[in-house]
Amino acid sequence: IINSNQNNGLPMAQTYIIQGGNLNIKSNIVYPENVDLTDPNNVPSVAFIVIDGNINIDHHVSRIDGIYMALDTDQSGDGKVNSVPSQINSDAKSKTQLTVNGNLVGDVFKLFNNRINTGNSAKDEAAVTIHFQSNLLLNQPPGINDLVNIEYALVPN
Repeated sequence: IINSNQNNGLPMAQTYIIQGGNLNIKSNIVYPENVDLTDPNNVPSVAFIVIDGNINIDHHVSRIDGIYMALDTDQSGDGKVNSVPSQINSDAKSKTQLTVNGNLVGDVFKLFNNRINTGNSAKDEAAVTIHFQSNLLLNQPPGINDLVNIEYALVPN
């Protein structure tokens, strides 16, 4: 998302809030590689919070890094995480594996329903694989502690 060597003074932890609309992800969202974890201020960490809308992930997207939350606060039936089918064949299921490096919160039924298994899930070859990332703990995106109790995310000694 942000090149840590050229962040132009922007904080490496960022939060984006969309209220009453959708977040449409049309390409991979990837953190920079080889980050120095000894300096928490330079650890990339991003949160996308969608309030009363949906998160729509295109069928060809294979990787998204960060925290993705879809919340239905008005009980209108949104708060979904969807896998958007191809424009050519809207009934087709996606065979593209999706790896989420971070967290995924919301109604994920349509995401898992529209991505089909492409391999052995024991070898991280499932249709959707979620890997928890410590970026949330090292450089917490602003406002995330109001929505997620970070104490429950910590592993006890």
